[in-house]
Amino acid sequence: MEVKLTIHGPLAGQILRLNTSVQLQDQSTLAQLLKAVRPQIGTDLSELLRNGSEHPVILLCGEYLELPTALDHPLKEGDEIVILQGIGGG
Repeated sequence: MEVKLTIHGPLAGQILRLNTSVQLQDQSTLAQLLKAVRPQIGTDLSELLRNGSEHPVILLCGEYLELPTALDHPLKEGDEIVILQGIGGG
């Protein structure tokens, strides 16, 4: 199956800009997707996100996913995942 991944912003100690399509096996999870793009971004974001050391906004087809359970969320053909650094203020 093919899914689209977009990452923009400061994550894992670097500014990441990635907009790519990734081929995965059926029933792959978000964590497996992030492991698949490790060569392109230089780190396994799934481990950082699972350990709570990063706090990005993760959108799956426009719907917000809650960490860390989002990492085990199964993906399907055509899904679009966007990961942005959360911004707070007051």
